Amino acid sequence: MSSHNPNMKERVTIYEVAKAAEVSLATVSRVINKHDNVSEKTKQRVEAAIKRLGYKPSALAQSLATSRSTNVAIVLPSANYVYTSTALAGMIDVSRIYGYRSSVFSGNILSDSNQVIDDIITSRVDGAVLFDYSISDDDIKKLLDYRVPTVVIGRTPSNDNVGAVVLDYETALSNIIEEYLDKGIDKIALVRIKNDEDTIFKSFEEVIIKTYEKRGLSFNNYIDITDSYTLTYNQFLELFKNGIDNQVYIAPRDSLAVAVTNAATDLGYKVPNDLEVIGVLGTKYSLIARPTISSIDLDLYEVGSIAMRMLTKMLQGTLNNKRFDFACRYVKRDSTK
Repeated sequence: MSSHNPNMKERVTIYEVAKAAEVSLATVSRVINKHDNVSEKTKQRVEAAIKRLGYKPSALAQSLATSRSTNVAIVLPSANYVYTSTALAGMIDVSRIYGYRSSVFSGNILSDSNQVIDDIITSRVDGAVLFDYSISDDDIKKLLDYRVPTVVIGRTPSNDNVGAVVLDYETALSNIIEEYLDKGIDKIALVRIKNDEDTIFKSFEEVIIKTYEKRGLSFNNYIDITDSYTLTYNQFLELFKNGIDNQVYIAPRDSLAVAVTNAATDLGYKVPNDLEVIGVLGTKYSLIARPTISSIDLDLYEVGSIAMRMLTKMLQGTLNNKRFDFACRYVKRDSTK
């Protein structure tokens, strides 16, 4: 049952005030903060809109600073994952070299992307690097409306004013699927994290579906898991007790692929003879696992470094190319034939 009360007025935002007064967000903010550089006519129009709409200024509207802070924001889905922590290390190292402090936004707070964006703005950062796929184009536009230079990692932004480090996992993954289909191997299962909103993982699914469709085939073979090594290992222990139903298992990260291979080998199956396993996002786990995990490898420290370097150049007004394409390389190891 929805807890929404139809009799309760939704909170009016600064965007609605700006639209009603036909001014920019910055102008509304200047009026709220009683800055002098607003004409009396414009001020009266904004104040009338505020009164008419019943707008109550939030910390977001009140805390915009006129001076720079030499502080940059870094947004991650979680710093606990190896792939994000490695990229984070690259970003922080470069920001230090160029004299910037870093504020990291991550964890459960990202369940509300609007709050994250508001927190970034109220933190008075000079710019932001976003490595979180739950942040939408509308969220990014909000940062740009507040003149926060922004670089995103992992996708192509819809706004030309945003810097981007694009990670091409799709080509490598599509080639992997094509190679299996060429061999007549089509019993491929995608290990999918339940209730996950990470767009990069959803893109893996889309690539597999499209690659099957190009062959006139349909794909609908998923094994939904919880994002946990232990729970995934236990789930596959139970699953494999009834036999191996698929020829290839593709996990979104190598750490989850390790859970699959460990469950199989602990039950006496041979990897890759009885089943092949791939972890799409390759990190250190690909190399330390036994058998080693075939994965799509990428130097995420370098990715983070490049993204932060792009942001520093953007802040200095010297960034000429706002897009950097990072090729991803599939490395076959012991978990595949």
